[in-house]
Amino acid sequence: MLSLNEGRACDAIIRHIEARAKILRSNLRLHDPYPDPDRRVELTFENGATLYAMEHTCIEPFADFMQMNGASSRLFEPIRRSVSPAVPASEIWEMHIPLGVLTGRDNKDLRRIQAALAHHVIATAPQVPIRSYADYIGDLRPVTPPNVPFLVNLYRFGSLGLPSRFDIVHTVPGSSKETLRGERLLLACRKKFPKLSAWKRSDGARTILILEDNDIQLTNQVLVADAFLPLAMATDDRADETYMIMTCAEPWYVWPILIDDETYFDRPDHFEIDPTTLTAVTGR
Repeated sequence: MLSLNEGRACDAIIRHIEARAKILRSNLRLHDPYPDPDRRVELTFENGATLYAMEHTCIEPFADFMQMNGASSRLFEPIRRSVSPAVPASEIWEMHIPLGVLTGRDNKDLRRIQAALAHHVIATAPQVPIRSYADYIGDLRPVTPPNVPFLVNLYRFGSLGLPSRFDIVHTVPGSSKETLRGERLLLACRKKFPKLSAWKRSDGARTILILEDNDIQLTNQVLVADAFLPLAMATDDRADETYMIMTCAEPWYVWPILIDDETYFDRPDHFEIDPTTLTAVTGR
């Protein structure tokens, strides 16, 4: 089951700010129990003369996605273990399959499909044209591999200096998953921005929103930036700094999505952090 990492995600961004300013934090205070519900941010802290107010939220691609991933290890890890060693050091491979197609199958049927999918990826991916990471424009034609009862799409990306990996990405039938993602991010903005803005108005705080990505199947920083930036740029109470932090693999990767008026697409940058060095500063 996927889990949240609120306290350690907050600590990761505080450490980034400390390193940027070359000043250690002080006066870290928790504000979830704040008497005024409109000011109940995760925490505030000071860095030199600057007060920061911070909020954290998990970004599910659609409602209840985390609960649906309880069986992820049994369903998909055998495929990942088989394919991952075949991925070249400078590449990321993705296999797109319909959501839920392995759920509810008996063990014999499941193992047969898992083996067939792994064989298909290892045999086919090296012939797939390499693309810039997360470039899905002009989708490749899906195929039905032997012994697999559903359509599969393969993508091959340059790794942008990140470690090579193999991802299994789930496509959502009916509604566009990006429409659903946008709806979830809109709810997050409506919930988090006003509380952060209240601290900016009353205390002059610089505000931070952390978007925690605990899903390697349907989410990446490009998709999140595409959905989040139009929502954030349309409102004056947006956070001064928004970061996406990927906590579903180690090390954790952090992408600045919006810093003042500079977007991820203006400067696609990232840094990594060892989660074992972090402290759950909120107690969660």
